[in-house]
Amino acid sequence: MSFQLYRQTMMGDCLVEALEEMIEQEKLPADLAQSIVTQFDQSMLEALRSHVTGRAHIKANLKHYRYFDNVWQFTLEKVTFRLSPSGGGSLNTAHEISCDRAKVVCVDSKLVDETIEAISGPDPNAQPAPEQKP
Repeated sequence: MSFQLYRQTMMGDCLVEALEEMIEQEKLPADLAQSIVTQFDQSMLEALRSHVTGRAHIKANLKHYRYFDNVWQFTLEKVTFRLSPSGGGSLNTAHEISCDRAKVVCVDSKLVDETIEAISGPDPNAQPAPEQKP
């Protein structure tokens, strides 16, 4: 099982399109292209986890929501995002971005960790879980 959330981003779409073009031109085998896309999934998850420290506050009208397989999807209208780049401090000084509609996808971080471990094996830097007494 691989986590494919970021394949639907502009960057993911461009990567898949370029790889498909290379496969059609027989410059790249299909199995290698699949490996590249899987690595993209892992790299995006790791990059966001280790490099993003910002905080956001979302104010909107909820049009639709769905929960399936530990993934929440929210369709919002009249959306205002307040973004604080450092992750701390007051949101009063945060940048504000507004849009008519937005889709927000939220995934349980435990599911992400399990997926990464299933794809790449256990994290060698991870701290062992404390033993629980019965």
